[in-house]
Amino acid sequence: MNSDLDTTLSYGKLLRSRRINRGMSLEDVFRKTKVRPNILNLIENEKVNELPSELFTKSFLKAYAEALDFDSQKIIALYQSELNNTSKNETQRGHWTIIRPPYWLCIIIVILCLITGYWLMLQNNSDPLPKNVNTMINKNHIDHKNNLSNASSINQSIQKQLIDNSNKQENVPIGKKESIVSEKLSLIIKAVDKTWMKITVDEQSPREFMLRPGDSLKMEASKKFEILLGNAKGVQLKLNEKSIEIPEDMGRVVTLTLP
Repeated sequence: MNSDLDTTLSYGKLLRSRRINRGMSLEDVFRKTKVRPNILNLIENEKVNELPSELFTKSFLKAYAEALDFDSQKIIALYQSELNNTSKNETQRGHWTIIRPPYWLCIIIVILCLITGYWLMLQNNSDPLPKNVNTMINKNHIDHKNNLSNASSINQSIQKQLIDNSNKQENVPIGKKESIVSEKLSLIIKAVDKTWMKITVDEQSPREFMLRPGDSLKMEASKKFEILLGNAKGVQLKLNEKSIEIPEDMGRVVTLTLP
């Protein structure tokens, strides 16, 4: 068995060089060793990671080396040295290996993040009102009910004033009484504070006004005036030159029907 090896060559190159020098093909080696040509090709190209386990590879190297009259132990030693170097390099590279997830996995993660964000946005939009907001709404509802109650009592007070005026008119002589009945209703409104109001004259469409201190309105009606005041003490009212008192605090909403 030839033990003269060129130590400058690796085990794969040595085996290939000897096989070619002897004019043998991989099929020829296969017939002698029963090692399949694809395994022989991996050995010659030193594809360590694609070869079978170390135990089987060493048995294949031994058979291949003996078929070419090589010292099989020296070939196996070269293989072992190469294997150790490869393992060492892989270990060193492993400290610097950056593991990147597959591209499709990144896309799925992005889509899931978008869906989660959209779901959270919907949850925030559908959250119930904070406790303090509910308290404000309840307070406003109570104030509105109080305003309506106050408006009703105020309206009753004004109606009483008008009834008293009507009773006084019954003592007027017949000629004067007929002239008073046929007289149109005249309403004079003078603003003393900033206020909003809506007035319906007879059965006409309502009209809205925003009055400032000093503004005044004069309106006439055949039957009645319906008034919605945003500020009870914001105006002074005169119906047919008679003052109408509004017994309510500043800033209250008031509904009036005159006469």
